[in-house]
Amino acid sequence: MTRTAMNGGAALFLLLLAACGGTTAEHADASGDATPLPGFGQACVSGTCAAGLTCQDSEYAPFPWCTLPCTDAKTPCDKAQLGGRTGLCIQMPDGWRGPAAPFCAPTCVNSAQCTPLDNRWETCALPAYKKSPLYGDVGKVCQAPSANGQIVVDPVTCAWQDKITDPGVQDLKGICASFCSFLTTCQIKTPGQTTDCCTWQCFQHLTPGGARDMAKVNEAKCYLNSFDGNQQSPNVCTAFITDCGPLCKNDAGCDDIDACTADVCRDWQCVNTPIDGCK
Repeated sequence: MTRTAMNGGAALFLLLLAACGGTTAEHADASGDATPLPGFGQACVSGTCAAGLTCQDSEYAPFPWCTLPCTDAKTPCDKAQLGGRTGLCIQMPDGWRGPAAPFCAPTCVNSAQCTPLDNRWETCALPAYKKSPLYGDVGKVCQAPSANGQIVVDPVTCAWQDKITDPGVQDLKGICASFCSFLTTCQIKTPGQTTDCCTWQCFQHLTPGGARDMAKVNEAKCYLNSFDGNQQSPNVCTAFITDCGPLCKNDAGCDDIDACTADVCRDWQCVNTPIDGCK
């Protein structure tokens, strides 16, 4: 008798709770089961995120997602505020469609760590905007570059040629093919890198933000002219250093001068082409 009365009281309590709009969870799905609100790096549901997070709708991703404002760009975000996940505080450049203040982006080692958050994350890469690196090697973050108009190319196959249709940059394909031939002949190209991936990285280097950079184009031509002009010389693969300067420079095109010295072109290519597999 006592057991029946207690169960009836519990049932009555639950009925009253539901009737009055009470809830014991953040929200419920169609079956009535409690489900947590989306967390850091996940898509916002009706503009709502887990406690403390904000729903950002910007060109950082092709979907609104949960993030956290931060103050110190290039530094790790507070894991405790991100539900135990790791994040990096980044600030996008002026003119982008999104918040002016820095925000936390999910950190990663490869894209396989991003897609479980949402399969619309396209890559795990050094922070960048329209192919232009934001910083040096501060760690990789989940990104969806197609959201800001960047052409997305498979980093394994690097099948890019047919995706470039702008007649104003078609000549750069030939320049990059010659440049990668120079790198291959002089054994400068990253070991194991395919010709397609080399030329794609070259093309991105010459078109930061999607536009031709004449200073970089002329620099590439200098290396090619030096290589071509020294074909009969034993210094054919070193003359370019005197003629044009080293391939890796401690500037926006290379994040770590020591790494560049040790592995000539790797960091120049990786920083300018933030894709999986790069440092």
